[in-house]
Amino acid sequence: MNALAAALYGRLTATPALTALLATPTSVYSRRVPQRAAYPAVLFAKQSGVDDNDNPHRARQLVYLVKAIVADADGVSGATVGAIDDQIDAALHLQPLVVAGWTNVWLARESDVDYEEDAPGGKRFWHAGGLYRIRLAR
Repeated sequence: MNALAAALYGRLTATPALTALLATPTSVYSRRVPQRAAYPAVLFAKQSGVDDNDNPHRARQLVYLVKAIVADADGVSGATVGAIDDQIDAALHLQPLVVAGWTNVWLARESDVDYEEDAPGGKRFWHAGGLYRIRLAR
């Protein structure tokens, strides 16, 4: 896990109002949810990353998808996914983020993600979250 992923994981797992809604306090995953993981869970994954190259210092802009995933077969209603998304947003939007080796310039939600998915075996998953732009500089 890179420094930014570690910072996001640390922030999300250190937010009691969020972790209280998850299957376990550590049901936060980078890039993919393990096959036998319990839900509800949070997933975050890099969607894009670019260098600014507009000054002599290293600066990056990254966009991360951060979303809640709830499965109906786990006895949790689809409404729960929205409550988890609200807590993700409270933990991240316009909040400082300590990333080892970098200065966090900006962390803000840019757009929403909200959809349902039917999986084999009749299980339904609800997804809700957002795309967050993270600006870092050295």
